[in-house]
Amino acid sequence: MVNKADSAEKVVEIKQGQSAEPDVRPARKGIYLLPNLLTTGALFGGFTQYYRGLAGSMNGLLWQFLLLCYLMALMVVLLV
Repeated sequence: MVNKADSAEKVVEIKQGQSAEPDVRPARKGIYLLPNLLTTGALFGGFTQYYRGLAGSMNGLLWQFLLLCYLMALMVVLLV
């Protein structure tokens, strides 16, 4: 059981002009355009690469793959 004497010592006095809560900025809510564009571009490139591979068109497939790897690495660097 808690005595009134013990609980009275734990009371914190707040002086005028002070707030009980620390100053914390609220989190920004919004759409992050750059990560969304990079992800969309990588997904689109992956689908086009898949269909080019099915069609047997190997021209430019390696370059597109390297570009997609670069996009994915760029996303990792920007988002971490």
